[in-house]
Amino acid sequence: MNDRKLITSGSPFEKANGYSRAVVVGDEVHIAGTTGYDDLGFLSVLIRRLVTTECADPARIVIAGISDGGDMAAFAACGLPVRFRAVVEYQVEVFFHANLLHSRHSH
Repeated sequence: MNDRKLITSGSPFEKANGYSRAVVVGDEVHIAGTTGYDDLGFLSVLIRRLVTTECADPARIVIAGISDGGDMAAFAACGLPVRFRAVVEYQVEVFFHANLLHSRHSH
């Protein structure tokens, strides 16, 4: 059985609701949905931590999400353009306007 490692964003929501924003299990990282609490900052710190402490290859990081998670993946790809090798979105609605990618999280 793989050990679980909990990673917090420092959000007051985590402490109040008793959860961690990210959980590392084996070679997978599971991230709770978007909270609006500095999502890009959290992802940037998470990636840096995984590269330095969990043996993640910075050249092979992929972000994926379903529904709103796919929306967040697109938002993260635009906000952190050099961090991800690929972006995978499932069942997401993305709006294009004036050659800029806008997701529902980029208001």
